[in-house]
Amino acid sequence: MGMDAAQYTPGPWKVNDHPQNYGDSIETEAGERTVARVEWFGERPTPEAKANARLIAAAPTLLAAAESVEAALRAMAEELGADSCQELDWANDLRAAIIRARGR
Repeated sequence: MGMDAAQYTPGPWKVNDHPQNYGDSIETEAGERTVARVEWFGERPTPEAKANARLIAAAPTLLAAAESVEAALRAMAEELGADSCQELDWANDLRAAIIRARGR
């Protein structure tokens, strides 16, 4: 399923640790642009803050995977000739997440 061109900074993204600055930045793989920051309070990052940074950094890859799997599930449902099946339900769930991620 084709979607409009990305309106976000293209991935891949990576986490750049900044332990002295009370936050990690999420940057493009080449490091030329910061796309987000995950901040924490206190001397050390919490496991939750580090996990949030990793999840944000994975977003472009996860979105691309969701779009691919959605298309495959829709093709499977079409091949089955079913208007209602688990594959179609999963595809619809993915479509809703993709729409949310794309801000539509």
